[in-house]
Amino acid sequence: KLQGECKDPNRRKALLARKAEAKKKAAEEKGEEAPADEKVEIDMEDLDVFAVEDVTDVGTGEPLFANFAYEDWSLLTVRYELHLLLHSFKKDLADPDRPSFMEK
Repeated sequence: KLQGECKDPNRRKALLARKAEAKKKAAEEKGEEAPADEKVEIDMEDLDVFAVEDVTDVGTGEPLFANFAYEDWSLLTVRYELHLLLHSFKKDLADPDRPSFMEK
């Protein structure tokens, strides 16, 4: 959903307006001034992905995954499935009937 919103110009404007309104509201609740609207240009090719705090907004209102292709989503799916497999294996290994692997 978010990937489609950032690619459509009308939805992107609405998304940026919602985020700006949320920042303004959060600043008012804290009793601070609302931050000034400033456009920041970020080169997505040189971006350090490990330094990004919010994957849905890298600083320009664009999500980190905005330019993902089919292969990127497939790799993400495989990584998550491997993550689930390892955690389920760890949980299954706690079975008292199977304390460890059998050596032959």
